[in-house]
Amino acid sequence: MYYAYKYRLTPSDAHRDELDRHRDICRQLYNHTLYRLNEY
Repeated sequence: MYYAYKYRLTPSDAHRDELDRHRDICRQLYNHTLYRLNEY
């Protein structure tokens, strides 16, 4: 039997800002790639 463990993440304010920055970069990269694919 397999178990899926879940952990709640409670980052500090500095870590939260850094995670938000990384998420924003990934979002921008994804949207730009999708735009370029739709161009072709």
